Amino acid sequence: RVITYGVALFNLAVQLEFLGKWEQSMDSYDKASTFARFHNLPEQIRQTIKNARTAAYPKLQRKISKEKNIVHVREQREMALTISRARTPMSKKRLQTASKAKRSPSNITVDIEAKLRQWSMYDKASRK
Repeated sequence: RVITYGVALFNLAVQLEFLGKWEQSMDSYDKASTFARFHNLPEQIRQTIKNARTAAYPKLQRKISKEKNIVHVREQREMALTISRARTPMSKKRLQTASKAKRSPSNITVDIEAKLRQWSMYDKASRK
């Protein structure tokens, strides 16, 4: 049973590597290696686990660092998007105020008169 458990840990490490779960795979390789060493598994099994761990470790470390770099780049992009989205409403407001400032006084008076007529309609309806 001890041999089966050691081999199962090794198989788990291989499958986790295949699934792309690099850190979990490294942990499982470590567990399989220490388990094989402490429980005195047969030499051939210990050597197989040790060789596989030695071969897999550099690849896994590269993939983990690459994945962390991708996550870092993604976070930077999201931050840049958040900042640009935060600036967008302000620029729209500036455009609106700039367009209001460019309106001629006659247009403003027409708008005010229309609003006054609208208010007076509501006022007359509420009196009835």
